[in-house]
Amino acid sequence: MAKILMRVEGMDGVVELTGDRVVINRPGLWNSFKYGFKARREIPIGAISEVSFKPATALRWGESEFVREGKSFAND
Repeated sequence: MAKILMRVEGMDGVVELTGDRVVINRPGLWNSFKYGFKARREIPIGAISEVSFKPATALRWGESEFVREGKSFAND
């Protein structure tokens, strides 16, 4: 297993940065219903073309989004 350089825990997900990839994991029973039982995503750093952040407001949670070759992997 690769060494974890940085780990950020949100309200319904965990983002880990390793030397060569970003790992998005959504543990828990509610997230398995919301995102499916394969809620873990691994994205190679070289494949990420854009990262966007949406700040939290009083009415909604913040969001980080990793864009990979036209696909979007949101981590709300």
